[in-house]
This record gives sequence, C-alpha cells and structure tokens, in this order.
Amino acid sequence: MEINAYVCPQCGAPLQVAENAAFTTCPKCGSNLKITYSSNENVVPPENRDVRKFVTSEGVYLGTAVVPQNYEVDAVYEALWRSEMVPIYYGFKATRNDHSVFMAAYSKELFHDIRNAFLKGMIKLVDAHARSGYEKFIEPDAYLIKEANKIAGVPLTLTGKAKLPSIIGNNPDLARKLLYEDINSYALFTEMKPEVVSEYTDSVLYRFSGKLNNQDVMVLCGMDYEGAELAYTKPVFSGLLSKMKDSAKGANQPFGHSNKHVDHIMFGPQWLYFCMFYAEAEQEAVETFMRFINSIVPDQNLNERAQKMFDSKFAAISQQIAYNQARVQQNLVNLQMNQQRLAQTLQDNANAMSNMIMDSWNQKMASDSRISQARSEATMGVNTYTNSYGQNVQVSVVADHVYQDQHGDVHGVSGNELDQDVLNSINWTKIDK
Repeated sequence: MEINAYVCPQCGAPLQVAENAAFTTCPKCGSNLKITYSSNENVVPPENRDVRKFVTSEGVYLGTAVVPQNYEVDAVYEALWRSEMVPIYYGFKATRNDHSVFMAAYSKELFHDIRNAFLKGMIKLVDAHARSGYEKFIEPDAYLIKEANKIAGVPLTLTGKAKLPSIIGNNPDLARKLLYEDINSYALFTEMKPEVVSEYTDSVLYRFSGKLNNQDVMVLCGMDYEGAELAYTKPVFSGLLSKMKDSAKGANQPFGHSNKHVDHIMFGPQWLYFCMFYAEAEQEAVETFMRFINSIVPDQNLNERAQKMFDSKFAAISQQIAYNQARVQQNLVNLQMNQQRLAQTLQDNANAMSNMIMDSWNQKMASDSRISQARSEATMGVNTYTNSYGQNVQVSVVADHVYQDQHGDVHGVSGNELDQDVLNSINWTKIDK
C-alpha cells in the first residue's frame, strides 16, 4: 500500500493518507477530512513542500512545521532543568531570506510561587529538586509583555489583543487536561496531594509596535497559558507530619477566582510564540505565522527523553525524601533514648540525694545520741562501758580504770592501772568506754 503525505487544511499538521483513501482524520486537531485527488498525480501540493524539518546545529532533530521555502529554519535544544518539572526546552525558529520576518515557537516553561513558608522549607531540604523555576508570580499580561520586549530588544507599545487560534487554544478540554497533568506530576514530586483552589487556561495573542533601525516594526507575541492556585491540607511526607502548617495570611489571589489564600501558585506557558516583522511585510507575516504555529509537530523522542529525565529526577527525589524521613525517624528515636537517659540520670541523682540526706540524718541522730548520753552521764556522775557480753554498764566517774572479772562483774579502780600479772592472777580483763 502506498502512503501519501499531505497537510491538514485546518491546522497545518502533516497527514499520512493511504492510497485511494476517501476520508482521513487529522491526528493533531481531530478534523475529519475528505480526500480528493487531482487528475495530475505528479503535482505536489505546496503545503507538502513547505513541511520543514527542524534540526539543531548539533544534529538534534526536533520535529516539523509548515514554513515557506523562502525562509531559513533553525532550532534550539537544551537538556537542562530550566525549571522544576521541565527537564528539556526546545524551540523552532524561522527567518525570511531578506530578514524582514522572524518567527519562533518555544516549548513549555513552568514556574512555582511557593507562598507557604513551611512547604518552601521542606522543598529546600531535598537537594534533588531543581533550584530554578521557583519565582514570584507574574500576571499573564505582564509575563507576555516582558517576553515581547526581550525578543525585540527595543521598547514596544501594546496595540492590540486577541485570542490565539492555536491547537490548544481551540481545544479547552486539551488545555485543562495538560494543566491537571502538571498538577498531578508535581504532586508526585512533592508527595503531597493539593486542593485546586482555582485554575486558569487561556491562549492569547498580543500585538506590539516599535521602532527598529528607524523602521516601524511589529511583534506578535502569544502563548498557550496555564495556571493554578493550590492549597495543601492533606497529610504530607508519608504521614510523617500530620498536615501543612497554616498558610501566611493575606496571600494574593492572582487570578481573582477565589477569596481563599493559597500555598502554591503554578503558572507558565505550554507554548510561547513570537513573530517579529517590518510593517510592510505584515500580511504575509501574519498568514505564515498562523500556519506555522498550527503545524508544529514535535518529535516523539522529545517526550520520551523528557519522561526518562523526569523518572530519573523523581527517583532521586523519592530516594532523598526517604533518606530524610529515615534521618528524622532516627532523630526521633535518638531523642526518645536521650529523654530516657535523662530521666534515668535524674532518678539516679534523686536517689543519691535521698541517700545523702538519710546518711546525714543518721549521722546527726548518732551525734545527737552521743551528746545526749554524755549529758546524761555527766548529770549522774558516771561513765558508760561495754562488757564482754555487749552490755552497757555505768561506772562512777571517780574510777580511772574499769575491769571485768571471770563472773562478768565490773569493778572500777582509782589511781594507777593494775599490773598485768596481777590481772592475770585474779582473772580480770580491762574494758574501755
């Protein structure tokens, strides 16, 4: 079977039509098309000749788009994380041979304005997160004006606004689907499920005027834009924390869709388009530009590369989050052990203090007892001695020496101590106090 290549008259996308087919469906915009055949089979439709391949100077093939033959085409490609969730960035560019018209289309950029200080701190704990792409929210109009002035390099004045008839702009369901894919993907990155407070999708085209090389120049700047206000109220980080901390009060409501404060604003273009031309080339430039933006077919390999990079980044983030969770859990265990050790130390100290108090009290009582006994003995004129049976006996204070005989009787003797031979002969033993 022979396959013939044509271009969709609705959006400019390339078509592959089987030989003698009566109908086909555009794979890009979904239009149902009736196929008619010229009697001259050797005539090649002009649209088919204008399907151009876009390849970077490094040889990276990006895809195709409809651009007239009198235009030079170029492409740019970056396999860098320009912003969180956007692992690759690429662009299709075309310049008319006389340089009177320049066109370009650039792939998605997605930015994040984190309003919740707690969430911002948690993201900073994960080094694998892309550090770029976290920016203060800018209104879609202001974003587009800033980009137009950047591409022109000269001051511009806004002269008109219109809806951009792009593929995404003509398909609101597709725009909303792409928005929720990004929300869900970011939820995977952060392991948090957000509540969508408000959402915004639009395709807009602005027209600007200015002066370049003393000639009137015009710039068409358009984008397929998406945005969402998000709040996080569910458990996060695998239940390690019970819920997000309260958001800062008075957070802005950039889209005006809600009076609620938000934790996180996601915003940026799915596609960004430019067409810069001198005033005398306006009609051709606008027509060529419209066909160009509606005919871009990126190479499928770009999506596969982006998905691989996304998966790799997601795995790295998940691994680091798991590591951080393990560290936090270990810190909690260590804290609990330290608390137990501290409690035991306090108990040991309390016991030691109690023992010290009891010892001091016992010593005081013993001292008091001795003092009391001494006072009592002094009052009665006696001293107390302990015999060999462990009994206390009292002897007059006039006795200089006290002895015990073989019967256990105690005898007090004044004067000199008895000689040991005498003590042995009478079987007496000296006892002390």
